[in-house]
Amino acid sequence: MIDLKALPISLVHPWTLDTSLCSLPVSQCSRVQPFQMDNIEAPYVFAGALAIAASVYVYLSSRTNEAKAKHLGARLAPGPKRMFLIGNLFDFPKNRWYETFTSWGKQYGDVVYISLAGIPMVILNSLEAAEELTGKRAAFYSGRPYARMGLDLMGAGYSVVFLQQGPEFNEQRKLFRMSLGSQVIGRYDRLIQQTIESFTGEMGGFEGDPHPQVTRSLSSIITTIAYGEQFYKEHGDALVQLNIANTQLIAWALTKFWAVDVLAFLRYVPSWFPGAHFQNIARTGTEQTRKIRFWPFGCIKDAVAKGTADESLVSKYLNDSTFAESTIRDATAIMYSAGVDTVCFIPNRRIIRAI
Repeated sequence: MIDLKALPISLVHPWTLDTSLCSLPVSQCSRVQPFQMDNIEAPYVFAGALAIAASVYVYLSSRTNEAKAKHLGARLAPGPKRMFLIGNLFDFPKNRWYETFTSWGKQYGDVVYISLAGIPMVILNSLEAAEELTGKRAAFYSGRPYARMGLDLMGAGYSVVFLQQGPEFNEQRKLFRMSLGSQVIGRYDRLIQQTIESFTGEMGGFEGDPHPQVTRSLSSIITTIAYGEQFYKEHGDALVQLNIANTQLIAWALTKFWAVDVLAFLRYVPSWFPGAHFQNIARTGTEQTRKIRFWPFGCIKDAVAKGTADESLVSKYLNDSTFAESTIRDATAIMYSAGVDTVCFIPNRRIIRAI
């Protein structure tokens, strides 16, 4: 006979004992049942999960533009009702956007505010509002939107289109003014005239969508100015296709909701993790962006070193110390998308067909 009451508590924990069995033989003590924790733990687990969810909600709510404006004693422009986290993502038009914007203008006024999954957007529906905010108040309202997925993970943050005002932004702007400003653009008249003559020759008797011909003509001008005629003849088509693919991918990514834009730590999640397919998209964008930035610039830099480079912006500024190499590289890399992207835009294609 074993007196179970005499055993150290450590030997019987976490089992509960029926004291009526303590005088029974050991063989019968198998009826001792384990202590059931489920009923006691469940409320605590639920309460803990609820507290975590509430904390996340409060944190994310405090990071919205509405909360920031309220903290500063300001208010956002009117606009359609926004949903938590995703904002107006489902309200944003997939096509014929100008019709939706006009409708919002009639309903909410000349200045309309919407949010696309944390990316703020202000829509101006009148010339007066555009002149007031982008002209008279340009220094205050010329900040760029920040999207972690598109700008950081996909590498598009180098572009002057997305840079915030600062030394790097100012240097790129300065390079464009010195190279393509109204006082110096006349030096490219011969190149432009030759391209126009070639384009009009191709269009003689042409029927169909002229968009590829227009894009190719503009691409030849921009690529030749940036990297020279020799580079365009050898690699122009490949660079154009790469720019088109990258521009479309970045534009698509900037109109989507990405959890990583809200939760920064997700950028460190590996691509094989469930739900982390965005990492594969980011890697593709980064590979394209790096090639656009470094490949043509590297070719011209090597040609300059060998003394075989023809006239281009890269070769011109590499031979003096006006700008840093990074400024020359990044400014010329964005010239294509900045110049040709407007023609690639869908509404403009309709205009081209009409012409």
